[in-house]
Amino acid sequence: MYGSKRDEFVACFGALIMCGIAGLISLSGAGSSPGAGIVRMCDLMHHRGPDGEGYLFSDKVSDRDFSSHIQMQRPSAYINEIEADRFLVLGHRRLSIIDLALEASQPMADVTGRYWLVFNGEIYNHRELRAELESKGYVFQTDHSDSEVILNGFSAWGRGVLKKLRGMFAFFIYDVKKDYALIARDRLGIKPLFFTVNNSTLRFSSEVKPLLSDKSVSRDLCKKSIYDYLSFRAVAAPKTIFKDVSQLPAAHFMEVNKGVLGKMERYWSGLESDIADKSEGQFAEEVLSSLSEASKCHLESDVDYGVFLSGGVDSSTCLEILSRHVSSPIKAYSIGFDSSIAGYSDEFEYSRMAAKHSGADYTELLLSREEFNNTLDEMLWFQDTPIADPANIPIYSIAKRARADGVKVLIGGEGCDELMGGYSSWSFFLKFHSSFEKTPSFLKSRFAKLAHSFYFIRNKRKIYRNWYDRNIGGQTVFWGTAEYRDESWKQGVVSEDFLGELEGYTSYEVIDGYYQEFLRSGRSEYLDWMSFLEINYGLPEMLLARVDRMTMAASVEGRVPFMDHKFVELCMSVPAAYKIRGGEAKSLFKKAARKVIPQEIVYRPKQGFPVPLSELLFTGAHLDLAKNKIYEFNGTQNIFNDQYLDGLFCRGDGKELWIVYNLASWYLSLEENLVSC
Repeated sequence: MYGSKRDEFVACFGALIMCGIAGLISLSGAGSSPGAGIVRMCDLMHHRGPDGEGYLFSDKVSDRDFSSHIQMQRPSAYINEIEADRFLVLGHRRLSIIDLALEASQPMADVTGRYWLVFNGEIYNHRELRAELESKGYVFQTDHSDSEVILNGFSAWGRGVLKKLRGMFAFFIYDVKKDYALIARDRLGIKPLFFTVNNSTLRFSSEVKPLLSDKSVSRDLCKKSIYDYLSFRAVAAPKTIFKDVSQLPAAHFMEVNKGVLGKMERYWSGLESDIADKSEGQFAEEVLSSLSEASKCHLESDVDYGVFLSGGVDSSTCLEILSRHVSSPIKAYSIGFDSSIAGYSDEFEYSRMAAKHSGADYTELLLSREEFNNTLDEMLWFQDTPIADPANIPIYSIAKRARADGVKVLIGGEGCDELMGGYSSWSFFLKFHSSFEKTPSFLKSRFAKLAHSFYFIRNKRKIYRNWYDRNIGGQTVFWGTAEYRDESWKQGVVSEDFLGELEGYTSYEVIDGYYQEFLRSGRSEYLDWMSFLEINYGLPEMLLARVDRMTMAASVEGRVPFMDHKFVELCMSVPAAYKIRGGEAKSLFKKAARKVIPQEIVYRPKQGFPVPLSELLFTGAHLDLAKNKIYEFNGTQNIFNDQYLDGLFCRGDGKELWIVYNLASWYLSLEENLVSC
C-alpha cells in the first residue's frame, strides 16, 4: 500500500497550474465592449499567480488594438486573439507547479483551435484520462498538461467530463464553433468561482475583488447574507456578501448557449454510494488504503511541498501517510502564540511527537501580539469575502513562512472530522434527535419540560430549548458546526430598520434547501445528514475557503487529501454506528489511524487551531481600534443596534467581538483598497 518514491512519480505527472482566472462574455442583446478591464481584474489576483499572465480577446472587443498595448507593456504576457460570435475576454494568472513550458500557458486552446480554456486547479488523474483520450485518437500538443486533458475531455464527453475529473478545479471553457460555454466548479468546492451579470455581460473570477473593480458592478451589501453570516460566520453559495455578486456552488456547473445563461445545475452530491455491508475492521483498512492513494495523488509536484501539522489525529495521520510515499523528509509546520499571552496553551508537544515519528523536517512558529496585529490587515484584504474564522491568521502565517522557505504546496487535514463524525458536539445532536424522534407528538412538550429540569444540562437549557423549538417547528435541529448564534439572538442584536428589510427571512432557508435534498436521497441516518450539510456548506464556505484564500495569499497552493471525492464517497458509505461508537467521536478513523501513528496522538483531546481572541482583542489599543472600526462601519450600514454594540465591548467575549470586527474591518479595508478601481 505504501512505499513509492517522490522521484518516481514526479517524472510522469502532468502540468499542474494553480492560478487565478477571470473573464467576460456577452449575453444576448449585448454589443461590443472594451477589453481593458481584464488586466485590472488579473492584477488584483497577482498573488494567485505571480509566475505569469495570459489573455484571450475575441474580435468583438471594441478596443481591438488593446492586446498590442499589453504586449508592449508586458512582453512576457501570453496573448491570443480569435474570431467568435460574441464579445469574449479571458484572463489568467499563473502559479507554476509542474511544466513551465510556454505550450502549457493559458488561456489554452486544443489543437483544432475550437475550444478555449481558463482553468484553476489540479487534475490528479489526468495521466489516465490522457491515455484514454489518445486511444480515441485525440492529439495533444503539450508534453503533460492537465489543462489540455480538460480540453480534449470536453471535446470527447461534453459536460460529462466533469464526472471524469479527479481533483480540484474551477474553469471556463468556450466552444467557438457552437458559441457555447461551460463554467464549472469541483465537487467539494475547493477552488472558488464568483460571477455577476451586469449590462448583458457575464463576468467571472476566482475572487470577488476583480468583479468589483468594474464600477458598473454594485458594491452594495446583501442584508440576508449579513444575517446568515452572523449565524454561520460565512455566507453560503450561491449568495455572497454582495447583493449583485454570486458564487457557483460546489459540484455545480452553468452553461452559456448562444448568449443565453442557463441555471446552475448540480452534477455530484456526495451521496452517490450506498451504505456498504462490511465489518468495522474492513472499513478501517479501506479508509487507510483510500487515504493513502489520495495522498499519493496530492504529492504531484516538482516544487517543494509541506504539511500543516497541528498535532491532531488528522494532520498527524496525513503526514505519516505522505511520508511513506517519499524518500526525503517532508517539511511540516506548526504554529502557536507567544506564551506571554494569558490563557493560551500550545499543541507543540503533540506536533513534535508526530514530526519525530514521521521523520519530518519540522518548523515551529510563534506569533506575538505585534505579529498578530501586523498580519491582521493583510489577512482582511486577502480574505476577499468575510470568513469569521480566526484560524485564517495562523494559516496565512504558516503559508508566508513556507513560501519564504521555497515551499509552494501545503497539504492540510481539512474534512476528516466532517466525514467521520469528529466533533464531540455531534453526539449531543444525535442523542437529542434520536430521543425526540421516538417521542410521540402529544408528549414532546412534556418531554422537553422534563429534560430542561435535569441537573446535568442546566447550563445548556437555552441550547436544548432552541433545538426543541426547531423540532416542533418542523425544522432539522442540526444547522452545521459553523453555527455560532441562533435566530433569537440575531433579532436582539440587529437594528429595527435592518430587521424590517429582511421581511421575515430566517437563515433556516439556507439549511432547508440542503435538508430537503438530503431527504429526497432516501438516506435516513441523521449522522449522514450532518456530514452531507458540512460537505455542501461548512467545508466549501468556511474551512476549504480559508485554506484556499490564505495559502494563495502567500502564492502557495493548498491541498486537502481528505477531500478527494473517492475518499469522500467511501466515508459516506460507512454505517453511522462505526463512526461514533459509545459516544467516542471519530471511532472508526481512530481505529485506522492507530495503525500508523502513536496512540497518544490518536486519543488526545481535540483542540483545533486555538487563537486567544479575548486576550488579543480586549486590550487597550486594539479594543479602541475595534470600537472605531465597528462604529464607523455601522454608521454607514446600520446593521447593529446601539445597545448591543455598547455591550459588545464589555463582555470580554473574543469570539463574538471577532465576528463583528471581522465584518467591519474587512468592509472598510475593501472600500479603502478599491477606491482607485
